[in-house]
Amino acid sequence: MERHHVNDPALRVFQTWRDETLPDVLRDAHLSWPRVNADDRYSLFGDSCIIWWLSRQHPSISHCFQPGPFIRTVDMFRYAYLARYGGLYVDLDFYCLRPVATLLAQRRQHVVLGSMETPPSLRSHSIPNAWMYSPRAHPFWLLVLAMAQERVTEEFIESATGPILLFDAVAQYGSMSTAAELLSMPSVRNIAGGIQVLVTDPLPPVTILAPTVLYPLSWAIAGDRGALEKLRHGLRSDESAAIIRSLREKRETTCFTFWFRSWSRDGSLSAGDS
Repeated sequence: MERHHVNDPALRVFQTWRDETLPDVLRDAHLSWPRVNADDRYSLFGDSCIIWWLSRQHPSISHCFQPGPFIRTVDMFRYAYLARYGGLYVDLDFYCLRPVATLLAQRRQHVVLGSMETPPSLRSHSIPNAWMYSPRAHPFWLLVLAMAQERVTEEFIESATGPILLFDAVAQYGSMSTAAELLSMPSVRNIAGGIQVLVTDPLPPVTILAPTVLYPLSWAIAGDRGALEKLRHGLRSDESAAIIRSLREKRETTCFTFWFRSWSRDGSLSAGDS
């Protein structure tokens, strides 16, 4: 586990996987990040490291150890880690096209999330938790952690710890204007005291980016599924290379995911699955 320095200007990018052995398609995507963002620092956290880190945190976030599939605990680790240290969490099936520093230049004190095109029936899935930037100690994560605590018995992973949780937290945080409103929730106060996050006015922003910036291909849109399937079979084929070139030509697109979704394919749902 690396040390963290509050005033370190380098962007900390972290990812999760069950161990150090990545499938080829994820390794190719993983290597795109240091290739495009050479000055940033990278960490890959495996299952055992996630358990070790969470076990040493304050009891106020003990609910980060979730029942059921381990991907729930991994989701919670990502939120808690962002709350403590900030940085950029990126799923392993994200491929970077342009430097992230440009995207974040005017937003370093914001939580920055992406949005994905969905039909109305799937709108609650439209703010994925696959790419998340945060400065250290942003109070938005207190709300996410507190809401997850209320959903521990929820069986649907997306609602318990995944994108529906994030969608609901964005809506609730956006309805608040003062620190007093956020701290009126006892669970938020408890978590803030436990992990030493100071909540002050005005509440710092949460920025939601347009779909074309991070999620130009959506698993929820039928017209994108053919391209996604080709990318999932490997990024080095001629067909995949053509898709990547076309995405690179979109100047507003910083990166994209091909939604490998290994956690939903494997009944064990091991920790670092993207």
